Amino acid sequence: MTDRDSRSLRRDRAKLVLAGIAVAGIGAAVTTAAWTDDVWFSAEAEAATFDLQGRVEPDGAWLDEGIDSTDSTIDGEDVVIEIPADTFVGLVPGSSVDVELGLLNAGTSDIDLATPVAQDLLGAIFTGTDPASVTIGALGATTLAPDDTTTFTVTVSTDDTWPETYINTSGTFSVLVVGTAS
Repeated sequence: MTDRDSRSLRRDRAKLVLAGIAVAGIGAAVTTAAWTDDVWFSAEAEAATFDLQGRVEPDGAWLDEGIDSTDSTIDGEDVVIEIPADTFVGLVPGSSVDVELGLLNAGTSDIDLATPVAQDLLGAIFTGTDPASVTIGALGATTLAPDDTTTFTVTVSTDDTWPETYINTSGTFSVLVVGTAS
């Protein structure tokens, strides 16, 4: 065999080896692609509604003076449900006047209720040596499921020896109930 034949044989072998590698590579790629599979899932997500409402009268309409969220202000103003002005009028020594307040969960998530608190006691009737007091009764329930209700009582009272210095005085107070989504 001549050098020329030897070179030609080597070239032919190299071409066959390269062709074999190319075919094997394509076959492997085709085989891998044939075994690929996908599964896709899709879903919508939606937040719960959160809406704590209140009322003053036992059979009164439920009021939602706020917005349906945890924000208790609109445009920087505190949002309140007004207790009728004549509810705590005419206090004298030894007075005790109650009002029942109600709460409703008008949202779709459970609401955990904090203990209501009287705050912002302002005016002469709530200052001095023997001021009128505001007492908040216990909540009937501390967790409200959607559409559940509960009540509590607010009492303004004066001591039996309430002094004459309170004649013709007045004041204001707020009751705060905080609900948290649970």
